[in-house]
Amino acid sequence: AGVKVVYLILLAFAIASSSATAQLITTPALAALLPPPLNRTKIRLPFCTPPMPLSEFGGSAISIMISLGWLHVRHQPWSWMLLDALSAAVCLLFVRTLLVIDQIISALCCCLP
Repeated sequence: AGVKVVYLILLAFAIASSSATAQLITTPALAALLPPPLNRTKIRLPFCTPPMPLSEFGGSAISIMISLGWLHVRHQPWSWMLLDALSAAVCLLFVRTLLVIDQIISALCCCLP
């Protein structure tokens, strides 16, 4: 039973780190690096209702590959560096989310009589 919990935690970390890496690193980098005609290109996926920008699709795909790559090599002696980078991305996204929520709460409290 303990081994299954470890795999569940690894899967949750892979999902969280790929989301954080996509939002903070790969999608903004692709949006800045792609030329304007490609940057305006939208991709329609069958399971996605609105069309998705190419930079968002590419950034998500790269982030998923990075997380899956870490899952594949996580027992190597050098994989801790990639783990630390992915963990830092998760922490930064968490802090950014808390700051936005804190600003919303502060704005609501200022409007109260």
